[in-house]
Amino acid sequence: SGKNFFDRLLLPVIKEGYLSKRGREIVSWRVRYCILMPGLLLYFRAKGEDPVGIIYLCNKVKNGCRLKPALLSPQTDFKLAVSWPDRAYLFSASEEEKKQWVDDIMSAIISHRDSIMISPRKEPTPRGGASQLSRAPDSRKSVILSVEGPKGLEDLLETDSGIQAFQDFLESEWASENLLFWLDVNKYRTSPSSKYVEEFRRLYNLYFQAESQYCINLPHRLVQKIHTAYGALEAGDESQVTPEIFSEAQRDIYHLMQDDSFNRFKRTDRFKQL
Repeated sequence: SGKNFFDRLLLPVIKEGYLSKRGREIVSWRVRYCILMPGLLLYFRAKGEDPVGIIYLCNKVKNGCRLKPALLSPQTDFKLAVSWPDRAYLFSASEEEKKQWVDDIMSAIISHRDSIMISPRKEPTPRGGASQLSRAPDSRKSVILSVEGPKGLEDLLETDSGIQAFQDFLESEWASENLLFWLDVNKYRTSPSSKYVEEFRRLYNLYFQAESQYCINLPHRLVQKIHTAYGALEAGDESQVTPEIFSEAQRDIYHLMQDDSFNRFKRTDRFKQL
């Protein structure tokens, strides 16, 4: 439970409350309960549960942790970019709450010398006591981090190095169009509304025209949905060209990569080196 999780941490809480967080597999916003501690920002589906994500706030490497306004809505959104692991998180709050969160997160960023890290693995239960997270052998009270590679496709697609490695593998299987489509839909969804029609045409010609070398393989129902939207657009009706027009197709392609190509990629030396 969430209570048992925090019993093991024994870290002071700097701030807690709700933030909107943009998702990863499909770009959409979800309300998450967040708890800020020295060196850690944890987020939860609901208060009192175990965390679904842990962000490590440390400047142990160059440009280790950076906060900056998001480009689309700089008054309410902010981006938290961390270099370990290589990932950027996008959060949103009211203008007043955003400033408070940003200030508090900045104060929670720790240096390498003071580093506090958390391991996702529980240590064996000691004789006569409750399970504890392992501690560093020196005099500082630290929690040791187990550095591990990506667990699944979702983790892999959060880093540039992971995307590049998977892209190289897919090219060797003549299946790179699946990842390219998934990435392009993420870009399409966050494009300015004035660019939707232009980008819709580009994605349609690239991934849904049978003669294109990047034509993707989707169920007939999903292909027909995109064809119908394109036909309506050609007739002057732009109403179907929405930010979510490709969402079902993107989700189907994601699961196809996850169940097929990614399972083979996990057995390669390239994946094991990540």
